Amino acid sequence: MKKTALYTFLTIGLFSTMAHAQAPSGGAADVTTEDARARGKQLFDAALADVKREDYKAACPKFRASYDVDPKASTLLNLGTCYERNGQTASAWGAFSSAVVAARKAGKEEWAAQADERVRALEPRLVRVTIVVPPEARTEGLKIARDASTLTESEWGLAMAVDPGEHIIRASAPDHVTWTTKLVVAEGSTMAPVRVPKLVEEKKSVVVGPSADRPAKFWTPSRIGGASLAGVGLVGVGIGAALAVVAKGKYDGARGTCKDVACPNDAAVKDSEAAFDLATGATVATIIGAVAGVAGVSLFLWAPDKKAYGQLVPVAGPSYAGLAAGGTF
Repeated sequence: MKKTALYTFLTIGLFSTMAHAQAPSGGAADVTTEDARARGKQLFDAALADVKREDYKAACPKFRASYDVDPKASTLLNLGTCYERNGQTASAWGAFSSAVVAARKAGKEEWAAQADERVRALEPRLVRVTIVVPPEARTEGLKIARDASTLTESEWGLAMAVDPGEHIIRASAPDHVTWTTKLVVAEGSTMAPVRVPKLVEEKKSVVVGPSADRPAKFWTPSRIGGASLAGVGLVGVGIGAALAVVAKGKYDGARGTCKDVACPNDAAVKDSEAAFDLATGATVATIIGAVAGVAGVSLFLWAPDKKAYGQLVPVAGPSYAGLAAGGTF
């Protein structure tokens, strides 16, 4: 009986398509219509060939495509029957429901009655799935999808008929990790509501170093090292200047005591020797300070951004003191 009913629906659809295809043409506007009818008929005939092989999985998309290019109530009847044979109860129920409206609009009350009978027969076989989106899970830009279909907010929390088989429920929102779950629906089963959890915010990566959005730091390790070394050089020059002043004082004191070249005064001799040693220390400190200062300024201005290391080492002799600078840059 089921195969006979399917063949009857297919025969009605085929005759209807052929009748429309033979309608007279009437101008440029009809060219598009006739092209759509021709495409619809070819798709319809291809679907019929699949049905004869009982390949409903291949036939149903062709009936759907035929209806999309050339909508007819008869094609919807065939589509609904194909879906039902393929185990797609929810899709069949939807196709027959649309066929009721289309058939009545076309004045085909007999077709409308047949479609309405199939709607009522399929109703108890439907499996419905409810997707619950609690308030805490709702965020800006949230989208809920079932397979390839995005559900409107009005469908959230509504028991929706679905075809038996595997379904993927997906929740996504900007700057959040997408959540998915898989459902396996069997005809005759009762599905528990699917509750969408609060989505986890995506962790934003931290950019280290200069970037287009953040200016580079002025006090880089190289500049800090250069400024430190320049400061050390300045201190060295200052110490050298101070030692030079002290050395001159001692020298002037010794010369004041000893007017002649040969000076028998022991204190004057010691002051003279100390002045010489201090002058030597002043010269060393000044040279080292100057070198350190030039190196520090150069490092500050031109060295690449890498770690710099500098140090100042005190040096001293029997009667002088000084500074030695060094480091890696």
